[in-house]
Amino acid sequence: MRICTVRPSSLSTIRAESPLPEIHAGLQETSVMLALAPRDVHLDQLTDTFVVDPAHRDKIQRLVLDRGTTWPWSSGDDRIATSGVIGGDPRDASAELGESIIASALEACFAVLHQL
Repeated sequence: MRICTVRPSSLSTIRAESPLPEIHAGLQETSVMLALAPRDVHLDQLTDTFVVDPAHRDKIQRLVLDRGTTWPWSSGDDRIATSGVIGGDPRDASAELGESIIASALEACFAVLHQL
C-alpha cells in the first residue's frame, strides 16, 4: 500500500497575501474550511484584541518552519500563535478563495497521484 498526505495549500498555485507564514488557521486554511465545512468555522471566537503582527515573521520562521517538527499552536507563546492562528488574518477568509485553492490543488494532485 502506498500512502501520501496531500496538503491543498502546498500544492495550490493560489497564493493569498499574508504577513506571516501560513501555518495553522490563517487566511488560506480558514478559506479552505469555509469552502468545505463552513459550520465548523467559528470566527466569532476570535478575541476583540486579535491582531496579526508581521513583526513575528522571523520568529515563526525560525521556531516553526526551520525545525523539522513543532506544535506551535499549543505553545502558549502569543508571539507564535495568537488564538491558535499562525498566518494571515482568518477574518479575511472566504469560501471563494478556499474553492480556488482546492481546485488548484486538485489540478496539481494528478501529477502527485501518478507518481505515487
